[in-house]
Amino acid sequence: MANVAVVELLGNRVRPVFEFGCVDLDDGPAGPTGQMVVVRVDDAPAVETLAPVGHDHVDVTRFDESFQLRVHGGEGDLAAVLHNELVQILSADEASNPTKNANHFTALCGISCRGHDEEPTGADLLSRMVLSSIIGMILKKALITGAVAFVIAVFVFMVTLALVGTRAASKPLIVSGVSQWGTLARQLVGPDARVVTLITDPNADPHQHEATVADAANVSGASLVVLNGAGYDTWLSQLVATRSSPVATINVASLMGVATGKNPHLFYDPRAAIRFVETMSSELRRRSGFATIVPRSKALLANLNALQRSALAIRRSCAGVPVAATEDVSTYLLDDMGLTVVTPESLRLAVGNGVDPSVSDLALALDQLSQHPAFLIDNIQTATPLTNEIVAKARRSRVPVIKVTETMTGTNYVSWLDGVVHSIHQALVKEGCVK
Repeated sequence: MANVAVVELLGNRVRPVFEFGCVDLDDGPAGPTGQMVVVRVDDAPAVETLAPVGHDHVDVTRFDESFQLRVHGGEGDLAAVLHNELVQILSADEASNPTKNANHFTALCGISCRGHDEEPTGADLLSRMVLSSIIGMILKKALITGAVAFVIAVFVFMVTLALVGTRAASKPLIVSGVSQWGTLARQLVGPDARVVTLITDPNADPHQHEATVADAANVSGASLVVLNGAGYDTWLSQLVATRSSPVATINVASLMGVATGKNPHLFYDPRAAIRFVETMSSELRRRSGFATIVPRSKALLANLNALQRSALAIRRSCAGVPVAATEDVSTYLLDDMGLTVVTPESLRLAVGNGVDPSVSDLALALDQLSQHPAFLIDNIQTATPLTNEIVAKARRSRVPVIKVTETMTGTNYVSWLDGVVHSIHQALVKEGCVK
């Protein structure tokens, strides 16, 4: 009994350490959640009196719920089992059938199993309970530790996003209506400023764009606005005009001397891109916060000049070669190459403005395709039944069709325009004027 007293005292000392989800041997009834009813053998009531309880066995390694046992007589937690007496463990089927396996004991953490005749002692039961309690404690603490770590990680992530957003919001805002000029601006300023392009959908027709509330908000907060000009983005000019304070602008059409009503697709002209980068670089060098713009400007201008040299190389070999076009989207590039667009200008302008060309212009354009120009440029963003008819005629006449868009695809202006130059070069190779 001295040993029992020592163990009980030691147990009472260490018990709180293991009560993080551990087995609780108190005098409360076991709850109806698949838990077990355990009574001491020496003064256990008759099996028949336990039949209405209907409790089943439980796996005490389940750490998500407590395991309570009713000990007959209301003994203390450890005293109930430290007498090292036999303990009777009744499962639901045994309690409901007192004539069947009255002395058999159900499984508890591997101590015994259903139908096993050997009864566990109180010490065996205690050791298994403590082991399962420790396992449950470790698992629960691991889950809580993981949950806390997850919450901390989410908090750090949100704080980081907030800081990044704050830093981004503090940078100068440059707004462009056209994706080509916006992409060039982004390549030029790098991390020194935020650049927002208002038209980014490659399937959208910039001619039909209507300003949105978001467009107005961006223009309102801009420190520099890039306009294409020549009537192409009048909606953006109007937003600039309604600002409460003036803002610096770069109008590419004005830089190139192109008036409203003329071909506005200046982003297909490498010369216009070069002039734009030079002007914007000069503007930003006068401002603070753009100390690294000079090397980026030099690198970008080097790539643009290489693109212009490719166009001039085609001009030296293929000047005057006839080509066709459904619209004027890439006429500036074709002019740089010295190629002759034979399609009536009135038809090209009509398609670009969304109106029907004359019957005579359409007839002439279709007849010209029968004469096998080097290729047909087709702006797929202004496709209509009429332009589809022109494309179909070109295919029947075995004229290569080069598809282009007004809204830039990709994130690099030089790569995008160089892809168009390459397609033209390949068509001219078939024509025989370049190797």
